[in-house]
Amino acid sequence: MNNLRLLFAITCVLVLSNNLSAQNTIYHLNGKRINAVKFQIDNDQDVLFYQFKKNNGKTLTKSIDLIDVYSIEMSDGTENYFYTPQEDEYSVETMKLVLEGKNAALNDYKPYWAFGAGFILGAGSMLSPYPFYALSVPIALNIGLAFASPSKKYISKNYHNNYDDEYFILGYKQSGRNKILKNSIFGSVAGIGVGIITGFIIESVSNN
Repeated sequence: MNNLRLLFAITCVLVLSNNLSAQNTIYHLNGKRINAVKFQIDNDQDVLFYQFKKNNGKTLTKSIDLIDVYSIEMSDGTENYFYTPQEDEYSVETMKLVLEGKNAALNDYKPYWAFGAGFILGAGSMLSPYPFYALSVPIALNIGLAFASPSKKYISKNYHNNYDDEYFILGYKQSGRNKILKNSIFGSVAGIGVGIITGFIIESVSNN
């Protein structure tokens, strides 16, 4: 009897843990992958509502337009596709390769140098004798970096299995370009803020 009770308890634990770990993966067209505990589709508004758990265990509900969803991989392994390519757009299979590249860049690519460059030029522009004109320097930097992206050599070096996959590289470059520009803008804004504060401190000290 005791053995039967022990077996039943173990079975319950295994079933419970399986249900807790079972999640649905939402593949966003920007490369993000969202682990959703539950989801619901509103066909009238073409919106997908989903629930996900934060690291602290709290469950939140968010929404996403269906037009931005590539697919949903169910907890049982089946995949439902929402991406319907129009004329001159990537096929479903090709888009999957592009999204793999985008996801890799989102998770791995860290263009800290773009933040540093933006910060230095932003702070320097505010400490210049002519800050209004010097402000054009970080602006020019951000405009220039809007066209920058990780090199094919960098991607091939870090992703040996995808070095000859042009669509993976294309997706990686697209997400990498966005991260470079984002870091540059954040760095410029932070640098400008620090430059303004530093300028006020320098001025107040010199006046005293």
